[in-house]
Amino acid sequence: MQIAYHAKYPQLVCVILLSFNFANAAQIICGENNSSAEFENNFNIILKNLVNNTSSSNRFNTSSYGKTPDKVYGLLQCREDTTAKECFSCSQDANTTIRDVCKNARGGRYLLGNCFIRYENYSFFGILDTKPRVTPNKRNVTEEPDVFKRAVTELFNNLTEIALQSSTRYSSGLTRTTTLYPINGELQCWRDLTSVEDCRTCIGQAIRNLLDVTFTDHGTLQGGAPECGSCFARYDTYPFFNPAPPPPPSPIKLLSPTATKSSNKLGIVLGIVAGSLVMLLLCLFAIRRKFKFALSWKQAVLRKVNLDSEVDSAIGQEQEIIFNLENIKAATSNFHEDNKLGEGGFGSVYKGTMPNGLQIAVKRLSVQSSQGKKQFLNEIKLVAKIQHRNLVNLL
Repeated sequence: MQIAYHAKYPQLVCVILLSFNFANAAQIICGENNSSAEFENNFNIILKNLVNNTSSSNRFNTSSYGKTPDKVYGLLQCREDTTAKECFSCSQDANTTIRDVCKNARGGRYLLGNCFIRYENYSFFGILDTKPRVTPNKRNVTEEPDVFKRAVTELFNNLTEIALQSSTRYSSGLTRTTTLYPINGELQCWRDLTSVEDCRTCIGQAIRNLLDVTFTDHGTLQGGAPECGSCFARYDTYPFFNPAPPPPPSPIKLLSPTATKSSNKLGIVLGIVAGSLVMLLLCLFAIRRKFKFALSWKQAVLRKVNLDSEVDSAIGQEQEIIFNLENIKAATSNFHEDNKLGEGGFGSVYKGTMPNGLQIAVKRLSVQSSQGKKQFLNEIKLVAKIQHRNLVNLL
């Protein structure tokens, strides 16, 4: 147990760190111990309301009860990736623990693995609180720490923008540096913080506090989890969050017999009109193509010759292996998310297996990427020249 001062309360507060394992690291902070019997009664009612309503109300709930000065305000929120069952279980554990540890205290907060609970004798809803508490993962990064740091920073930058654009202010994701260190990251603002800028400020402060603890002159740690009063951030080299579920299928609408007949008649008419238009367009296209075919073919040949010469020059190899798009799609299951290895500034990288058993990694440019042919050739030239035990061969 550690005893520390808290800026909010002039008296001593108790900070208890439970670290049976890092995935369930917990932090409890209790306020001053001068609550009345009326406050305790209101406190018990608030906890009961929060636990009963949070898991069934989209993982978030606030509640208040009583009269000043014994009125109690409470908030309970589960991580966005938790199921209703996990949320309810965590809420019950948080309820029991904060009741036992913060007994007779007029305020407290508890960050458990899957949920966060807070109560006070004043309304704190929507008020930005960036006071930090960080739980570090004390395992050191032993290979390429500078590369690891850059990857963590880039991951948090991407997750921050995703969280701020989300209605739930939550994001999670994975990136990779080497096969030894996949990096999992997660961010979330508590939903009472409705201001986007306040959420950005809180997340930014949480990340800075985290990196100040995990990135030091004495070493680089593999993970950490800071919690502020209004948000939390976390990264580690093992998965600790649930992957996002696939979107539900669109509902099937059933039509009445009358509506079906009307739809059929309308469909026939539209089909005839559309067919006529298509035939007309095909005729015009065929005529136009006849006159421009020779010129288009010549330009295409010239473009291919120029590109091939640039690639040959950049790679400097006598033999190339050419993959067409359909083979790449088949090898990566049409760029399925399960095959995604990571994401960089220009796009995502996917693993794949060719029909002959050859395992490959494929980089797919993002539609938002500004990378052009010149940058593409420069990247090929660079990767082809690098020889390192953690890099696969460029095909």
